[in-house]
Amino acid sequence: IVRPFNDRRLEGSPAEQAEYAAALTKIGAVTEALDLLNSIKNPPADALLYKAFAHVARWDYAPTIPLLEKYCASSITPYERLIGKVNIVAALVHEESVDAKSLLDELLRETKKHNHVRLHGQIRKLKAQWFVAMKEFDSARSELELADKALRQIGGLDFLFVHKWNAIIDLLKSRGSAKTVRALRQIKEEAGKFCHWETVRECDYYEALSLHSNRLFTHLYMGTPFPAYRARMLSQYGAKIEIWTRSGRSRWL
Repeated sequence: IVRPFNDRRLEGSPAEQAEYAAALTKIGAVTEALDLLNSIKNPPADALLYKAFAHVARWDYAPTIPLLEKYCASSITPYERLIGKVNIVAALVHEESVDAKSLLDELLRETKKHNHVRLHGQIRKLKAQWFVAMKEFDSARSELELADKALRQIGGLDFLFVHKWNAIIDLLKSRGSAKTVRALRQIKEEAGKFCHWETVRECDYYEALSLHSNRLFTHLYMGTPFPAYRARMLSQYGAKIEIWTRSGRSRWL
C-alpha cells in the first residue's frame, strides 16, 4: 500500500504512511522514515510523535521538543497527551534542562492520580536521571527506589533501566572503582541479551567517563554513527582526543 510494487494507483492513507514510517524507525531506517513523514500530505497528529521518535533514535533530542509540544496541542485523547508530555520531559532530561523539574513533578502527580503504574515508574526513573545530571546522587537514589517499587512487577527493560542508573550512580560516586565497573559491565551484558544496544552504548560511555579511558572513549566515539551523541561525548569528557582517520593521519577533537 505504501510502497506498491505493481499497481501504482494504490496509495496509502496518511495514517498508513505514518505508521509505516514508525516501523521504519523501529528497524533503524531512520532517514527513510523522516523522508516519508515529511512527504505526507495532511499528516495525522501521530506523524508528529513518529518524527520525534525518529530523532530520538539518533540521540537528537532537542528537535523533538517543538514537535511534541505541537502534538500535545492537537486534537488527541488525554492519554495520548500524557504520552506526549512524558516524551517532552524525557527530552528535557536528556538536554539537562532546568525546565524538566516542574514537568516531572506534574507528571508524577498525574500518573499517580490515574494509576498509570508503568508511566509513573518511568517518570521516577527520568527524575532520577535528571538528579544524576545535576550530581544530586542521594536524591537520584531515592527516586530509583520508588521507580523500583513501581516497575518491579513489570520487569524486562523497564526494571533493567532502574538497575542501570543505580550502577551508574555507584560508578560516578566511587570514581570508577573496580567493583562498580564490574557491576556496570554486568548491566551491559544483560542489555545485550535484550539486544538493547543503546544501553550497551551508555554503559561504555559512563565507564569511559568515570575511568577517563581514552582508549574506550575513542572506540565508542568512532563506533557511534550519531553526530548528536558524539557532540555530547566531547562536551562532557573534558579532554582532547586524538582520532586517526582512514588516510592514516591523526586529528584532535
